[in-house]
Amino acid sequence: MSAYMRDQFTYYGVDSPTRKQIERTCFAELTSDVDPFDLARVLWKDLHRECVYVACELLRRTMSRKKQPMIDPQHALSTLEHLIVTKSWWDTIDTLSPNTAYPLLTRYPGMDLHATARRWINDDNIWLQRSAILVQLKAKAATDADLLFELILRRIDSREFFIRKGAGWALREYSKTDPARVRGFLDAHRDALSVLTYREASKYC
Repeated sequence: MSAYMRDQFTYYGVDSPTRKQIERTCFAELTSDVDPFDLARVLWKDLHRECVYVACELLRRTMSRKKQPMIDPQHALSTLEHLIVTKSWWDTIDTLSPNTAYPLLTRYPGMDLHATARRWINDDNIWLQRSAILVQLKAKAATDADLLFELILRRIDSREFFIRKGAGWALREYSKTDPARVRGFLDAHRDALSVLTYREASKYC
C-alpha cells in the first residue's frame, strides 16, 4: 500500500473490503450529537492512511443523504479546506471535492459554489486548485460549464501534472453529458491546452 502511494504515507495494512466492514459497523453506532466534520478532523490526525479514508467515506455518506444533514456549513467548509490542504494527495482530493464539497456548496444557505471555486483556483496550493476543477465532477447536467471552463483556463499554463490531469478528467466527464460543448472548448483552446489535458478530455468527443 505504501509503495503504491510512493511511500508518502504509513498504512496499517487493512484492505479495502475489511475497512468497509469496519466503517459500516462504526458509522451505525454514531449518535446524532457527533459532528461528522469534527470526527473527520480527528481521524485525519492519525498517522495511518486508512483513518483518512474512513474520514473521507464518513463525509461522503453524510453529504449523500437525501435528507439534508444538520451541520454548520461554515464550520464544515473551514474543516473541509483544512482536510484538502493537509496530508494532500489525489486519493483524498478526488473524493472530498466532488463528494463533500459539491453538495455542501450547493445545498446550504450562505454557501457559494462559484465564489469558493474561484477562491480555490486562485490559491497557490495545487490541491485547492485541483479541488476547484473537480468540484463539479459528478454534477452531470447540473454542471455550470462556463464555470468549469473558466477554472480550467485560469490554470491553463500550469505545469503541475495533477492540475493538467484533473482538467482533462473534468472535461471528459462533462463530455458524457454535453460532448458538443466540450468539443467546442477543446477546439477553441487546442494550442494552449497541455497534451495530457487534451488527450484525457477528448476521449468521448
